[in-house]
Amino acid sequence: MFSRIFKYRILTLLHSNDSIFWLLLFPILLSVLFNLALKDAMSGEAFENIHIAVIDDENFRNEVVMKNILEAVSVEDESAADDNTMFMVRYVDTTEAEALLESEEIDGYIYFWQGSHLVIRENGISQTIIKTFLDIAEQKKDIFQTMLEKNNGSISVELMESLSESKEYILDVSNGRDEADTSLPFFYSILGMACLYSASIGCLGLLNIQINQSPVAKRNCMAPVKKIKLMLSDFAAYGVMCNCIILIIFLFISKVIRVDFGNRHGLILLTSLVGSYTGLSFGYFIGAVIKSNMNIKFYLVTGISMLWSFMAGMMSNTIKYMINQHAWILNRLNPVNLITESYYKLYYYKDLDKYYENLILLFGMIVFFLAGTALVLRYQERNIVRKERKEVAA
Repeated sequence: MFSRIFKYRILTLLHSNDSIFWLLLFPILLSVLFNLALKDAMSGEAFENIHIAVIDDENFRNEVVMKNILEAVSVEDESAADDNTMFMVRYVDTTEAEALLESEEIDGYIYFWQGSHLVIRENGISQTIIKTFLDIAEQKKDIFQTMLEKNNGSISVELMESLSESKEYILDVSNGRDEADTSLPFFYSILGMACLYSASIGCLGLLNIQINQSPVAKRNCMAPVKKIKLMLSDFAAYGVMCNCIILIIFLFISKVIRVDFGNRHGLILLTSLVGSYTGLSFGYFIGAVIKSNMNIKFYLVTGISMLWSFMAGMMSNTIKYMINQHAWILNRLNPVNLITESYYKLYYYKDLDKYYENLILLFGMIVFFLAGTALVLRYQERNIVRKERKEVAA
């Protein structure tokens, strides 16, 4: 009996075109669009030289150290730029510098008077780079001048080389990747969203066993099969189907679009399995709690899944970081975020403690949703029996 119910649930789901679209085709289409958009964005990430102007007056010409530092990383002619070039510089007077800044031909201009000063029209990344460069250059100039004073105006070649070097004293040992690919979380969140879209199948599954929801459910409940066996066979069939769909999406993203998920294939499949069952159990829970028709439940679980995906950074990583800073508990209760983070931690980190923490939270959600579903169904059945007894007594 279990195998027969299992078989027919699979066949029923295959004939549900709306469910197949939202579970399979929509995430694949979305991943293709993301790939096209992010490919263009990533190709534009190469560093472009920053355009600046320097006020060429007596104060600048007296700044021997700062002048040499600036000339070492800037050129006037773009054809002379190389890998060490940071700035395209123009040496002008104050009036011309103001005109260039107003017409946005330069990102800022530098003038010297008891130190270096930066004038900008608006804040931005380029302006921050210029200001950071000037701060570092001023520090090196002060160190250089101090060493000259202590050494009676002379300084050794070795000391000069040590002043020009920048050393890092922090060793990154938390992961095995040289650098993170900022586009990966977008694709991981698509897979997380697809896992939660299994909720629509969960709503459909509950429709077949919730006696007050459909004629099919009434016939199923009158069949000589225990309700727990009916529910478990449905849950198993829908779970297998959802996992197959998630596997197809995963293979498309990893093999066709070539998004790197790392080499922990067993744990990746486990994450997908737990994620799809989280979505499925969530659908069962919503289907039991909400007393509306199937369309309302379908739109509700789809909307909630999209909201969770948005909060997990599918549209913008900034949203996720803002939530982490101001309401971090929301991200810990967001299953899409937990699934997305799990994929990322498997790819990027050697230490998997946080990954297993996310997995435990997802297992906890599955238990909560299924237990809540069972309690709601039991309460509804008791109410139906109570009403029937009252009608008979009347």
